[in-house]
Amino acid sequence: MVPSGQCPSADAATAGAAIDWVSFVVLNGVQHSLTSQTVEPTGIAEEVGRVQCRIAGTVTDPSFDPRDGDAAHLPPGTPLHAVSGQPVQAAVAVEQDGSWHLYTADEGTSP
Repeated sequence: MVPSGQCPSADAATAGAAIDWVSFVVLNGVQHSLTSQTVEPTGIAEEVGRVQCRIAGTVTDPSFDPRDGDAAHLPPGTPLHAVSGQPVQAAVAVEQDGSWHLYTADEGTSP
């Protein structure tokens, strides 16, 4: 097992499979997946976390279980923000290329 906040090494995370990761981020034990929706800047609330590890290109083990702070494609250090009027367990927003993108909780991933 890889300690929280550290990316797995290539040796520790490989099983030889090529994985096309869907865009997700894990926060407080909940996996959130990227939607096609954007959020207006007025709907962005406080920062609630940061990406610790980008697993795409590093993890090739299909049985890998993403941990808090892991994201498929977002670079480490990317801030995660709450969305006004929604609990963090349901949705977070990430700014990319001048737009705020909505990530919503996957069914069955609540802590």
